[in-house]
Amino acid sequence: MVLFLLLILLVITLSIPSVQTKIAQKVTQDLNETYGTDIQIGRLGLNWKGEVDIREVLIRDHREDTLIYSQYVQTNILSVQKLIQGNLDFGFIDLENAKLYVTTYKNEDDDNLSIFSQKFNTGDTTQVKPFELLSNDLTLQNTRVKIT
Repeated sequence: MVLFLLLILLVITLSIPSVQTKIAQKVTQDLNETYGTDIQIGRLGLNWKGEVDIREVLIRDHREDTLIYSQYVQTNILSVQKLIQGNLDFGFIDLENAKLYVTTYKNEDDDNLSIFSQKFNTGDTTQVKPFELLSNDLTLQNTRVKIT
């Protein structure tokens, strides 16, 4: 009975958006320290239907300029098992007031998005599999993509 009550308390605690945000910020901080990235999340919320609400997402490139920004991201996770395996399988993705700035800086061979993605390359070639990001429905509102 005590274990059941502790489990219920844990579920209730983890359903509080401020707790979810703190966990997401801690995970993001660890990710930044491990891979040398600059990713920030203002707020995160996850509801019982598996819908994720993220506010103020900012990813800066290696020159500390904006690579990706979105004021509002909402999505749902279709397969937790695929997510654990590293494949992002979403039913829908809604972005509002978003920006994607892909830039190749002077005297550099690779663009900032390629440089950012290479930070996650661990060098382990024993289990190489392609990255997958799937969505049935993508909605972009007031979104700008700029490639320079």
